[in-house]
Amino acid sequence: MRQTSRKPFTRRNIALFLVSLAAVSLLSACRPPFAPRVIFARPAVLTQTASATLPVDTATPVPPTATPSPIPATPTPVGCQEPNGRVETRVFETELFPKPITVNLYLPPCYDPTAETPYPLVILLHGQSYTHEQWLDLNLPQAADHLITSKQAAPFIVAMPREEYYLQDYLDSKYGSALIQGLLPWLSAEANACGEARCRAIGGISRGAGWAALLAFENPGTVSAVGAHSIPNPPFSDYRLFYLLGLTPEGQVPRVYVDTGTSDRYFSGAQRFVRLLEEYEIDHLWLQADGAHNNEYWAAHMPEYMAWYAAQIAPPQ
Repeated sequence: MRQTSRKPFTRRNIALFLVSLAAVSLLSACRPPFAPRVIFARPAVLTQTASATLPVDTATPVPPTATPSPIPATPTPVGCQEPNGRVETRVFETELFPKPITVNLYLPPCYDPTAETPYPLVILLHGQSYTHEQWLDLNLPQAADHLITSKQAAPFIVAMPREEYYLQDYLDSKYGSALIQGLLPWLSAEANACGEARCRAIGGISRGAGWAALLAFENPGTVSAVGAHSIPNPPFSDYRLFYLLGLTPEGQVPRVYVDTGTSDRYFSGAQRFVRLLEEYEIDHLWLQADGAHNNEYWAAHMPEYMAWYAAQIAPPQ
């Protein structure tokens, strides 16, 4: 058996070993601690490659549906929007009278001279020493406007002629003939006024009231109503009225409106006229109110006058 001989450790060897170990430790202490190095790579730019083919729409395209244009709404017809009528002054000429006759014409709101249906007509005669302007001073247009715009009456026309020779006696004057035979046809042609008795009335104040009553009863079938406002005296006698009624066909005697102020100096004359109407049983209305024979009284009752005329010839539609 082979024996290996080992050299014994000497003090010198031990000292060298310790010195070497110390040197190694010193070097290790001076070296920085280990830190692993991390390297970050740049992000890769990815290129997307279509891996599948999208399906193709093979359906037949549907053309867009056209949106119809909106149909404009048919405007709803509205009634007359004018709040007032108007007054026109015209001149009427006839061979029946020596001079032209000036006439104020009240024309209702939305007056149409070509309307298919002629307008009901009221003829109003002024008092002695007045003119055709008297009715405007008494606010006739305002009263008529109110009746029409408030639907209390159908639109109507008012003719207000002037009597220049107002001092002449009724029987001597040609004024009445000019009105009945000339003015009425002229108004039908020029103003589209009604030409039938059922839609015509006549009235007046004082002397004009006498004229209105006389013309209405002497010309039966011309008007259907007559207004005698503050009539001073009957324009005919008992016997004359009896004769006129004998010539009047049945159903053509006009209705009569009579009124006067209780302080009117001609009050008794109005009473005599009413007694004639009562005697022959003529349809009439007899009204008395506070007041005298003046414009203040007539203006105060103008709305009542116009309402009565409208009720006779132009009732609400």
